[in-house]
Amino acid sequence: PMSKNQQKKLRRLQYQIERRVEKRKKEREMRKLKHKNNKAVIEQPDGQKIEIKRKELKKNLMSLSNNKLRLVVDCSFESLMNHGDIRHLVKQLTYCYAANRRITNCLQFYLTSMSGQTRELLEKSGLVNWDVHLHEKNYLDLFHTDMNINKENICYLTSDSPNELESFDENKVYIIGGLVDHNHHKSLCYNLALEKGIMHYRLPIGLFNVFFKDN
Repeated sequence: PMSKNQQKKLRRLQYQIERRVEKRKKEREMRKLKHKNNKAVIEQPDGQKIEIKRKELKKNLMSLSNNKLRLVVDCSFESLMNHGDIRHLVKQLTYCYAANRRITNCLQFYLTSMSGQTRELLEKSGLVNWDVHLHEKNYLDLFHTDMNINKENICYLTSDSPNELESFDENKVYIIGGLVDHNHHKSLCYNLALEKGIMHYRLPIGLFNVFFKDN
């Protein structure tokens, strides 16, 4: 006969096998449900969310969008991040891209200074199929030098700026720093904007926090 320890090990093994079988069953059911529905949720300008077939997302292209607002993620900070932070940045970029794809009139979404580990990880996430303006150049070389956009129309969005953004302007280019730093590099993007001689603003997030708190 088996000892008590052997019996415990056997019961534990049987439990693990049963859990594994149940988990795989649920995964198969989820795949079948996803394949059956084959739908995605998009958000309309009025905030209403509707379901559409996933293949319809392929028609939601930046080139066909009425929204010409340019939003840029500056990915030039890789040397300031460890591998874990870079992976976190890639997840955030993937989320931003997916969210933009689900807006009825999507933004003109740019990734600049795109190279190194960030690009490698994004390529594993299907970057080649993304509808995104992808550039290895930095944002100033791209917009100021190549596109001849005045520096006064290139704006860095940073919470350290004393200037609060009141409205968006489609003639301007808005830059966000692609940096996961856990506040180790305080005011970095703000100081970069001052150094480059470009405008800087902070988003009025506090106003929205008050709105949601009061409502």
